[in-house]
Amino acid sequence: MDWERLRKLFGREGDVNKSLERMFGGAYMDHPDDSKENIPDALNTPDAANVLGLVDRAIRGAKEINCQTCQSIQLRDLVGYMDDTGIISWEEGWQIERHLQEGGCSNPKCFYLHRISHLTKWMTPGDVRALHGSELRNWEIS
Repeated sequence: MDWERLRKLFGREGDVNKSLERMFGGAYMDHPDDSKENIPDALNTPDAANVLGLVDRAIRGAKEINCQTCQSIQLRDLVGYMDDTGIISWEEGWQIERHLQEGGCSNPKCFYLHRISHLTKWMTPGDVRALHGSELRNWEIS
């Protein structure tokens, strides 16, 4: 058997990107590594990765959750961000994305918390605390 055929069958054992393994788990480890495909030459550095396929597989492979669990995870993440007590796991993030994108969720509370979560990319913990702290600490999950 030639080298490329073995790689297609067993993935890139020994070539594992630990960051991708941490973020995507089985979506990365259980499939042939396609993270180096279709990267434009100008962006193709040794650390570059095309994660579109990984994101899709991670979302599809995530455990299904209900609205209460989705809100609970997001609240834990947001309060943890405000208080610097920790954040959620990658797997929990993929569960939220699956719930919102593929789970048929129509609960505005799930989407509202998700929108606030996205603001943390630009807002400091103090900003989130000032704008949403009281609301988040008194949130009623439904």
